[in-house]
Amino acid sequence: MTAETCQAILTWVLTDGELWTRWRRLTKSESPDPLEVASLAATFERYFDAVKTEAVKAARASGHSWEEVATTLGTSRQSAWERYRNAERARSARWWPVPMPNPPPPRY
Repeated sequence: MTAETCQAILTWVLTDGELWTRWRRLTKSESPDPLEVASLAATFERYFDAVKTEAVKAARASGHSWEEVATTLGTSRQSAWERYRNAERARSARWWPVPMPNPPPPRY
């Protein structure tokens, strides 16, 4: 996931209060549409993955080791490195939330 994609997802979910409203409505429904639940869950999953990616970038930029990152994420050092090494290369001066003017809607 590129830095631009992460930022677009973060901005989109944070500014689209309708997603949270839909989620609350679904969780209170007696018989929610399972496909709608799956769709929203996938959206939030991408959101939290983007947040985690940005947090790992910030942790590495501030000097935390891959071992510390892996322990925090509950995975092996090798798995953390394989998953986030490309994100580290796309490091910017500031980490999320970095404002993006008119971010494009995420493409999934």
